[in-house]
Amino acid sequence: MSQKTNILLITTDEQRFDAIGCFNKYKVNTPHLDSLAANGAYHPHTYTVNCVCMPARCSLLTGLYSHQHGIMNNRGDLNPSLKTMPQALQKQGYTTALVGKEHFFEGFCDLKEMAETTKTTFGFDHFWSVAGKSMIEGSQDEWTHHLKEKGLYDTHMQDLTSRMDKRRQGICEASPTHLNEDDYVDHLVKEKSIDFLNEQASPFFLWTSFCNPHFPFDPPKKYLDKYRLEDMPLPFQCPPDKISYFQEYYRAYFAMIEQVDTYVGEIIATLKRNGQFENTLIVFTSDHGDMMGDFGLFAKTQAFDGATRVPFLAHHPQLIKAGVYKQATEISDVCATFIELAGSANLQEELPNSPSQSLLKLWQGGDFQRQYAFSELGGQFKAPFYLLADQDYKFIYYPEDQSELLFDLKNDPHEGENIILRETQIADKMRKALLQRIAVTSPPHPSEWIYQQHYKTASLNPNRCHHGGVPERINRGLQNII
Repeated sequence: MSQKTNILLITTDEQRFDAIGCFNKYKVNTPHLDSLAANGAYHPHTYTVNCVCMPARCSLLTGLYSHQHGIMNNRGDLNPSLKTMPQALQKQGYTTALVGKEHFFEGFCDLKEMAETTKTTFGFDHFWSVAGKSMIEGSQDEWTHHLKEKGLYDTHMQDLTSRMDKRRQGICEASPTHLNEDDYVDHLVKEKSIDFLNEQASPFFLWTSFCNPHFPFDPPKKYLDKYRLEDMPLPFQCPPDKISYFQEYYRAYFAMIEQVDTYVGEIIATLKRNGQFENTLIVFTSDHGDMMGDFGLFAKTQAFDGATRVPFLAHHPQLIKAGVYKQATEISDVCATFIELAGSANLQEELPNSPSQSLLKLWQGGDFQRQYAFSELGGQFKAPFYLLADQDYKFIYYPEDQSELLFDLKNDPHEGENIILRETQIADKMRKALLQRIAVTSPPHPSEWIYQQHYKTASLNPNRCHHGGVPERINRGLQNII
């Protein structure tokens, strides 16, 4: 292809792997995403590299694992001296843009005021960013400025505070938003993405970063009304007294996902109308998942698939042989994929020490070298962990108490039985592979920054941390596994 390929990365916030129509498990309506999967590459075994928002998004930006870029938890600010994937694309002549949730900083701040510095630091030519649906509790951004201009800000903050209070009390807060859809954050993300596509010539890289289906569970009523409580799934091993609670959440969760799918359809229609669809690689994924009641657990920060495994699909008529690709992949593989597609011959030159692997050869029927996907959690909310997984098995190590779990994902997809004592050879193999993965993914910069990020009480951002009141767990890494 003589013309450089445009790149569109679409992400959601907290969408678990099976909450998409093409997984064929739940009655969630995602026709536009399903069409991309049916006519492109569908990866049902993709894992986030960290099941918390900020670390995962920093990995999407840098191609590094959390223990490399230093953001292990929702705390601190990303090191501005790290090289990024958008910077590499700029060098190849791409116009780069981020529209939507960023989450590269954790302190309470005004992202709109910081936009010029942020986009220059991390390699974006165009930048319209928001903090996220719950982060506006203390942050300001493009969305909050919009709400203030419309006279909606105070009412919306009262609504958010009420939902947070209910959630802390164990009361289901899932209910329709009070906002008109035109004022909903993801509607604005969609509109600003379309504006960019209408104004931008090729080649471009656009990261459209939706905020759904993250808390609060507040879809517009027209989407929520499509889902009946009696059709909602029964969470795996959920306490009986909590089932209806989580089913109410599932209604809103699926409705928010369908809302995003509708917006994806409008973005695709824009590409087609502009004659850009045939020459645009579209990749869709999420930063992490949500337990949604499995084992009675809520939200993220767990090593189970509900939190660590995410949807991943890609579409391009020439670059991809349509099919289901069962290899274990990681969300940050987008970095190596995009950089190779853009024309750079050396990933390590662009993103030093990046473990990201390009998917381009795999999509053409070639080999993919990585056997296991990797994920980790620093320990801010729940016990820290490290894991490796492929389509057959998952190995998890918890450094707090040196406990280990091994699951047979084929025969036990819900991860209900720990077979670590029975399948010792598999456990030994995966334990050694985990040690090897950590050993070959060292931080690309001196440790002073990482020390400052994780062992002091405040980040480099002068504002207080959003999760400052949450104690961090002790993470001893793999020192006791050796």
